Amino acid sequence: MTGSACAVYRGRRRVGVMMPKDDAEDVNWYRKAADWGLASAQFNLGYMYANERGMAKDDAEAVEWYRKAADQGLAAAQNSLGIMYYDGQGVAKDEVEAYKWFLLAGAQGHETAKSNITIIERGLTAAQKANGQKRAREFKPVKAAP
Repeated sequence: MTGSACAVYRGRRRVGVMMPKDDAEDVNWYRKAADWGLASAQFNLGYMYANERGMAKDDAEAVEWYRKAADQGLAAAQNSLGIMYYDGQGVAKDEVEAYKWFLLAGAQGHETAKSNITIIERGLTAAQKANGQKRAREFKPVKAAP
């Protein structure tokens, strides 16, 4: 695999409004770029799995791709991963872990994550909040490895 998949992926995103919508073809290019380590493609592939777009719905697979992008620091993926933990979709329900991911995305200005923080904090104990905040402080983004 070369960087050409990433270039094609980026090109499709740029001109996507002029191209016919083909979820299966999008999945093909997302996977190629995601395997190369491109966080936005990993996020988009997770979205496709979570929302049954161009493939069968698979929440566990969505979590895997969201995590790869979230671990690289992509705020949208961090928020989506938080939602998966909050709802227990594709992963065991864990509100403290959800809170961690919402905090990380919110710190980058992700507006939905900021709203999610407000919502989730209402149901957390002080100890759970402290634990989630500690996890968020300890988070270190990773560099993609194809």
